Amino acid sequence: MIFYGMVEFNLWFTDNGFKTAGTSDLVEKFNKEPIDTLFEYIKSPKGLNDIGLDYLVDFSTEFLKAASTKDVLELKDNISIEMEDGVKKQLLNNIPLVLGSEFLNNQSINSYWSQMTDWLFRTIDKSNDSIEATLSSYLPSFNVADRTYFHLVETNEEKYPFGFFTSYTTLINNKVKHMPLSYALEEFKGKDKQLLHLLSVIFKASSKSKLLSNLIEEGQLFNPTYLKTDEAYDLLKNSQYFKECGIGFRFPSWWKKKNKIHTSATIGNKMNRGISMKYLLSVDLNFVLENQTLSEKEIKELLEFEEGLINFKGKWIEIDHKALKKLLDSYKKFEEEYGNGINFKDYLKLQKQDNNEEEILDELEFNNGMWLEEFKSHTQKNCETLPLSNNFNGILRKYQKDGYYWLNQMMSLGFGSCLADDMGLGKTVQILALISSLFDKNKIKNVLLVVPASLVGNWIAEKDKFTPSISIFVLKDKEELLKEMDYSKKGLYITTYSMVDLRESIINQKWDVVILDEAQAIKNSNTKQSKAIKSLNCNNRIVMTGTPIENSLMDIWSLFDFINPGLLGNKNEFKKIISKTKDNPKIYSSLRTVMEPFILRRLKTDRTIIKDLPKKIESDYYVELSKKQVLIYKKLNEQIEKSLLENEGIAKKGLILSSILKSKQICNHPSQFLKDDSFKEKDSGKFLALRQIVETVKEKKEKVLVFTQYKAMVKPLEQYLSSIFESEGLSIDGSVNSNERTKRVNSFNNDGNYPFMVITIKAGGTGLNLTSANHVIHFDRWWNPSVENQATDRAFRIGQKKVVNVYKFICSGTIEDKINEIILSKKELSTKIIGGGEESTVSWITQMDNSELLELFKYSK
Repeated sequence: MIFYGMVEFNLWFTDNGFKTAGTSDLVEKFNKEPIDTLFEYIKSPKGLNDIGLDYLVDFSTEFLKAASTKDVLELKDNISIEMEDGVKKQLLNNIPLVLGSEFLNNQSINSYWSQMTDWLFRTIDKSNDSIEATLSSYLPSFNVADRTYFHLVETNEEKYPFGFFTSYTTLINNKVKHMPLSYALEEFKGKDKQLLHLLSVIFKASSKSKLLSNLIEEGQLFNPTYLKTDEAYDLLKNSQYFKECGIGFRFPSWWKKKNKIHTSATIGNKMNRGISMKYLLSVDLNFVLENQTLSEKEIKELLEFEEGLINFKGKWIEIDHKALKKLLDSYKKFEEEYGNGINFKDYLKLQKQDNNEEEILDELEFNNGMWLEEFKSHTQKNCETLPLSNNFNGILRKYQKDGYYWLNQMMSLGFGSCLADDMGLGKTVQILALISSLFDKNKIKNVLLVVPASLVGNWIAEKDKFTPSISIFVLKDKEELLKEMDYSKKGLYITTYSMVDLRESIINQKWDVVILDEAQAIKNSNTKQSKAIKSLNCNNRIVMTGTPIENSLMDIWSLFDFINPGLLGNKNEFKKIISKTKDNPKIYSSLRTVMEPFILRRLKTDRTIIKDLPKKIESDYYVELSKKQVLIYKKLNEQIEKSLLENEGIAKKGLILSSILKSKQICNHPSQFLKDDSFKEKDSGKFLALRQIVETVKEKKEKVLVFTQYKAMVKPLEQYLSSIFESEGLSIDGSVNSNERTKRVNSFNNDGNYPFMVITIKAGGTGLNLTSANHVIHFDRWWNPSVENQATDRAFRIGQKKVVNVYKFICSGTIEDKINEIILSKKELSTKIIGGGEESTVSWITQMDNSELLELFKYSK
């Protein structure tokens, strides 16, 4: 987030527009009327230094330029304002690498253009000013009424291939029309000031144009005139100066496109089998004029012509000796360096260079060949024949199969990869499918999976579910266990980021594959933890993250420094490149070209994905107890075991109810059980897991609902979430009256400053509409699916425009884990035996004998 004086401002893109955050009135205006406020900002810029905002300002300026080329009569009729292909290509190429940049594509750019068109016609309709005054207030260089225009057109005359005439715009019946300039002599007869205004700009322009000077001198300015080629060229080469003088100049479209000859380098039409960074991509080098290929001999022949316009191969082109010589020089340099082929790494590094510093690229246009284009699109034809492992117990969706194929392809080519699918799309299952296949084919012997401590339990549960045949070794934070670990065993080794930092035995071990989950943990390349991770000795590297691109491009550099070291240069080189993006937005295009092949990102908002997804994605989220939780939980087990032997009947039922309550409190946080106020993060596995999820929610600028059945947990959760979001949230429990509930709900839905709400499931599990949130976390389990679903439906209901992600926290090895397993194995119990919540659960559990009860309460990890 940037600061302007005392104003905070940050802009990012979403699936349905752009959003801003901060504390200023401008932020509030942007979020209420984004397009109107954008043009208001253009009219009176505040000098905010924000990459996303800069892009939208440039976008809007291109739109205004396009609108200014229309006859005002056309604008009055509300016709469409076309976006030229060149403008669209520029807008696509210059997409900044900021949060949500993946939502900027052909479709969204068309949508923004359409919204800007609607804005223009609305503004014109409600304005008391003339159309030209409206446009000129946003685009100072634009003026329509009483404006002089030059018109250059092609003719069929061989000797005089061009025609030239002048016009001016005037109001007729309240409509602006083009009239021959000669009519101005009659219209402004006796009005010397208006006539002088029209003619003065021509006199000014004639100072640089010999043709204009001659036409004025010969009295031919007011009549249509045939021109020779050199005379037309005189006008064309001064077109920019005419614009600066205030003259509108309409000329053939080919001049705007320049019909410029350039060098085209098609890279990677073919590729050697078994390619890696060391091998060569094919290079096909040609001179190109539009769609025609030219030879080096033809370029040299063009140098024999005098500078100016010539009709060459049926196209008008400009002969510029200096530019042609530079073109030849660049061609020869590139051919000498890469004519026989270019290695993949060098090609990608060339793409990211600032062209002003690489003369060899000045006249080069790069194109991806057939093989390279397939590679860039993440799909190769032979991948679809790659079967899943017979030991993989799961069914992959179509997009998950594509991810599985892609991961295999990247590894076979020797590249590191970043699986960056949106939250809830199943990155874990794709990784498990990959390693299961690799183990089956004996391509690997060991895999090191590095995860946040709060996710260890979740990974173990997912591994057991989908790939039970793979041996798993958890590297716990105990020196004696590490010394005894036999790394020669085949299987999946799971450790935490802090462990890698502390244990040399992990760093020194040779790993076939290293996988990082929640890889944003290494986005800060300066930390000791990041350096330790990057020092791992491994053959293949994969990172997983739901938010690959944030506001800091250096974060992306750090990820790539792990998966493909050196691809983006060293840190200082990369800083130097991104420092120039403000003055040269094309650098964004080059950076994307380098990074895209190594990042696979699918979004839930993508129609090709959403059709294959439920609108609600529910996940059991397994959590590891902290050391303090384990200690207290085991002590409680000892007390329960002793008490069971001493109680029967009603007393036993009361004991069970009390034991369930205490066990769940310990699972939430020891401080809830001990009734102290510390609620330290490190003491609760659920708090750590909560951070992992909501940090991604924060990065995506989305909202979350957190449900708990305990009023005592509302305030601690609210304080904890506030510290993560760095923003206040809201809460609802039984003490909040109906009027205040309504007020808080409206604030949550309509105010972007509240990113979360903590709710007790009894007080807020029904009757609330909270569709501004698309993430739901059940911090503790109610054990009645219908009650949990009702709570989830506060977000998952009519009005929700996004896929809702639902996480149900379960502490591994505890009563939460065991009751959940029973419910899953006997789903009919959900509404019958366990249907009433905690009380009904007790009536079912009391039917167990003592040995079953002891096993239920026992901590089994």
